[in-house]
Amino acid sequence: MSWTLAPADLRTCASLLQLWTEKEGLLSRVAHDLCIRAEEANLTLSEDSTGVSTLVLEIPIQGLRVQGQVKRGQIKPLSTKDHAEIESSLQSAAVFDAARFPHAIYRGTLERRGDQATLKGELELRGQRRSLPLSATWREVSEGVEVSGEVTLRQSAWGIAPFKAMLGAIKVKDELRVSWRLLLREAP
Repeated sequence: MSWTLAPADLRTCASLLQLWTEKEGLLSRVAHDLCIRAEEANLTLSEDSTGVSTLVLEIPIQGLRVQGQVKRGQIKPLSTKDHAEIESSLQSAAVFDAARFPHAIYRGTLERRGDQATLKGELELRGQRRSLPLSATWREVSEGVEVSGEVTLRQSAWGIAPFKAMLGAIKVKDELRVSWRLLLREAP
């Protein structure tokens, strides 16, 4: 059996793949905690004849969009200028370096036990691969299967220096939280 992620589901929020950043530093009050959403991704999950399930998820860096600042659990829009500047920064050589490395790619094997799934795999980001085991919830829904979970990762492990300004008085924490709720549909 094979499953895919419909691209339209990310644009309509039937599926969500989000990055959450947090600020720190002496002047953190003037900075933003952010929610960044992947509006594009390609995912295939297939099972071979021996029962091994493999997953490949490709996220185009150009498809990352700032949803807004997070305040008291709510996502609030930023100015058009702030959205554009942050998205440009994400694609820059200092962060994801989209010109040289246009995709973040996760490859792994999946093992399911009831409604729990465990993935053993690697995340390739900025041309560097690092082991990243994941846990997720697997739930059958009328449209297919919903897979959800979250993981925390350190940007510096992939060669990304967390953003900082004003000599470090404003900075983004090294740890990013990645959350997902993906609707997978059976492949034709």
